[in-house]
Amino acid sequence: MLGAARSAAEIGTDHLAKGDFSDVVIEVRNEHDDQVGAVTASMRIDRRKPAPHAPHSHFARERARPGSG
Repeated sequence: MLGAARSAAEIGTDHLAKGDFSDVVIEVRNEHDDQVGAVTASMRIDRRKPAPHAPHSHFARERARPGSG
């Protein structure tokens, strides 16, 4: 199973480089072709709006100093 997990991660990385965000599923089978497990590698990106930032304190101090501008 560890080999299947590594392969799924490698394939997923290749897909991601091409802009493909689909899941990668690798089925693990025994010598009788019975499925004994499966490994799924997936990527999810959650985008959020950036939080508003207050001016950095060093900029605020520069504006507040007499003769600084």
